[in-house]
Amino acid sequence: MKVWRFLGACIALTVLSLSATAQQRIVEEINQGTVGVIAGGIDGTSMRAASDLASVLDRGNELRVLPIQGKGSVQAITDILFLRGIDIGIVQSDALAFAQREQNPDLPALIHYITRLYNEEFHILARDDIQTIVDLRGKRVNVGRPGSGTEMTANIVLDALNIDVERTAFDHSLALEKLRNAEIDALLYVVGKPARLFESIGADEGLRLIPVDYTPELLDTYLPSRFTGEDYPGLLGSGAQVDTLAVGAVMAVYNWDSESYRHTKVSRFIDAFFRELPALQQAPRHPKWREVNLTAQLPGWNRFPPADEWLKQAIVANRSPLRNQFEEFVSESTELASAPTEVRDSLFEEFIQWQNSRDLTFALVPKAVNSPFFDLARDGCKQAESDLEAVECLYIGPGEHTEQEQAQIVQDLIDRGIDGIAVSPSNAPLMAAVLQRAEAANIPVVTWDSDLLAEDAPLRQAYVGTDNYQIGVSLAELTKALKPEGGSICIQSGGAEAANLNERMQGIRDTLAGAQSAAAPGARLEGQGGWTEIADCPLFTNDDAAVAVQQMGEILGANPDLDAFVPTGGWPQFVPGAYRQIVSPYQDRIASGDLAIVVADTLPMQMDLLGEGLSLGQVGQRPYEMGYRAMLLLKDLLEGKPVDEAVFTGLDVCTPDNLDSCLSG
Repeated sequence: MKVWRFLGACIALTVLSLSATAQQRIVEEINQGTVGVIAGGIDGTSMRAASDLASVLDRGNELRVLPIQGKGSVQAITDILFLRGIDIGIVQSDALAFAQREQNPDLPALIHYITRLYNEEFHILARDDIQTIVDLRGKRVNVGRPGSGTEMTANIVLDALNIDVERTAFDHSLALEKLRNAEIDALLYVVGKPARLFESIGADEGLRLIPVDYTPELLDTYLPSRFTGEDYPGLLGSGAQVDTLAVGAVMAVYNWDSESYRHTKVSRFIDAFFRELPALQQAPRHPKWREVNLTAQLPGWNRFPPADEWLKQAIVANRSPLRNQFEEFVSESTELASAPTEVRDSLFEEFIQWQNSRDLTFALVPKAVNSPFFDLARDGCKQAESDLEAVECLYIGPGEHTEQEQAQIVQDLIDRGIDGIAVSPSNAPLMAAVLQRAEAANIPVVTWDSDLLAEDAPLRQAYVGTDNYQIGVSLAELTKALKPEGGSICIQSGGAEAANLNERMQGIRDTLAGAQSAAAPGARLEGQGGWTEIADCPLFTNDDAAVAVQQMGEILGANPDLDAFVPTGGWPQFVPGAYRQIVSPYQDRIASGDLAIVVADTLPMQMDLLGEGLSLGQVGQRPYEMGYRAMLLLKDLLEGKPVDEAVFTGLDVCTPDNLDSCLSG
């Protein structure tokens, strides 16, 4: 201690011995090179990120990053605006939206962003007797310090889910101790996984992570995310998963005047930060840096001009190791070493075009991979891979029809920087929330088989597949031809939130009713046109073939006078052996036209069932063509070629009379 005091005294005496002019020069050098970055709590992701910036970007007096522990995202926005010494802040994106909505609608003119950073996850850590987020109602729940991002996010989530709790406002470390001592029931914490605070929690402490329910309101602001046993081995067993929400972190900056020294030093910081991002993405730096995509945009907000200009110049000049490698190659070439600059530039442009045209990876994401329908789409995608030069088809999706898992898969594809995504959304609103990130990252998106809702259509560049309303119309027309007087009907569908299936149901209902409804899935049939939907219908299978055939058997058994059974997809027929067992007892009714079974899709096993007299009509799509055309569309989009917004692949309408000739191939 005495040594340090002695050294400090020596430094002070040295400074004091300088002239006033020299002292002023030192003051200016230190301050003009120091960038204050305000972040969150000491254990939070943003503070650890700020510390990484200080270590990696240190340039002495030329550039020094000073991490500053703040009180949370909401307060940090105020600090960026008014607190001396604050140049940059790491804040939550929902805090920016909140401040604009509740405090200053002109905030985007005052605060700009340098880049989107990583996602931070919404953690609910609770006692073991609390199973769901609804169980928190009336309980003692810590929401973080006033003005923190956690407090704001917690209030938004709890209010959206209509969950009233007894709020406490301890810092997170203290809250964890109080949770362990049963003084509170749960704590909420917005922090990037894995949270350092939770590393010490053992499996025997009686604590657990609670899943968060997704709602359309929440997904307007947040993204779906998930905890796994790899994130928290002490809280989750191997293979365990807990669904949650995530919010984006943003590097925000005051919109300094371009002539100010603050503008100059922040510009210097941006240049160093952008150049050194690869170093930040290596160990031992925080793993969240690997999620950062500098070109990702923040809709509704302006990028700070020096950051925007840096990215534009990097794209034009391609300031990357590629140019250095190219110049090294040229210098070692006898023929090219003396080539004029314009010749080198032209060759380099050709090289970049070649680089950009190779090794493209496009993802084809079905609703579920264990479906013979989607297997055909996969085959079409793989054929396109063979036909197109340097294009890979990545076929990836949930094993079962799981909306949240599909959303997580697409989010992971975006985070890894996939070149293009073709997705058949299981849940259109949920997928739209995820695809906002694809738009921000400039990743082209095509929907296939199932589309987004009309209000979210701008999030994708094209749709390829069937006119789903027309499928419903064709199913209904076959049914009407078999039962012209109408009767009782049961409609079977897949997911309740699947836009394509709701459009098919609307087409069935409108055609049988003889009247156009306002929106999908159409008005329930209660006598219109002579048709009535029976109780317990429509049925929803979640695209599970075993569930579908079981539902069909139960409905036929419980309703012996049923006039029509119409699935909007081929699920019950995808397990033909079980389908035969269920339907064979009704074959005489089917043959006489007393029971009309008309099913969507025309896969080979379905055509066999039609030939055996176990259905009276099939309306088929062309999934192979969907998978093939989706790849072509993504390649055209990346090459800047115009594409049609909707590409319909047509329908095949099959009956026992045209069984041998109805398919188009």
